[in-house]
Amino acid sequence: MSYCFRIRFNLARARIDSTATELAIANGDENVALFAPHGTDSIRGAERLALVGRPYASEALALAAGARWRDVLAKALASLNIGADFGERAVTGVVTEAGLAALTEERGGRFVNDVHGLMAFECDPWPTFVSVSADAVAGRQEARVLDAIAKAAHIEAAVSDRERLAYDLYSASFFEASADARFMMLMMAVETLIELRARPSEVIAHVDQLLAATRAADIPKNEKESVEGASRWLRNQSIGQGGRELARQLGERRYMGTTRSGSFKVLRPAQCLGTRRPPAPTTG
Repeated sequence: MSYCFRIRFNLARARIDSTATELAIANGDENVALFAPHGTDSIRGAERLALVGRPYASEALALAAGARWRDVLAKALASLNIGADFGERAVTGVVTEAGLAALTEERGGRFVNDVHGLMAFECDPWPTFVSVSADAVAGRQEARVLDAIAKAAHIEAAVSDRERLAYDLYSASFFEASADARFMMLMMAVETLIELRARPSEVIAHVDQLLAATRAADIPKNEKESVEGASRWLRNQSIGQGGRELARQLGERRYMGTTRSGSFKVLRPAQCLGTRRPPAPTTG
């Protein structure tokens, strides 16, 4: 029994210009190739690709080889200014074992989940990779929307440039497909709202002493200016202190602490995505 690894990844704003359906990466003790999605004519224009390697004596060896090749692929793509999502923190859906069994009974053959990222599996018989994808859209009741608008209009509170920018960043996070990018955008929105207050007078006095010592120090001018610039920030709170003070303004409210009503609509049906079987390994 032999095992294969498969790394399914998505390209971001770049494509590999190749008319081939598969590109051989390594032939020898390992047979590694890059594959276009099943049902497409070529790698050219494909956003979703798969790197497949074989054969390995165990699942653990296949996973270890896959992790090594994932790093190789990441380095190569980085050198070409190509971004890729290897599914490290992606939201995924899976078909249950019962669902896979039902597909086998209905269509014949072997089916496994189309993992976004690295997976290992028995090479023979070659499986069909099944993915479930859905876009969830949260509904907001008409009455709640109208009530929120009425309350906002009644308050008539001026929105500062800082708050406007924070909302723009918060809103932009919803348009990001990557969980990492969304997190970074939300952190930027929070930091935009943080106002750093001056530290206590005795702390400022201590910082001034440090600044005076720096000015008198016998160190290169560029280093002195750099240390002085960094030290001046010590007059005010740190980002962490300012963030905790901002969070305290929320009172007892907690994220996801209350049940919210809403409806969800599945926009895309389940899909079956097969990866072409790689050629038998060669020696040499």
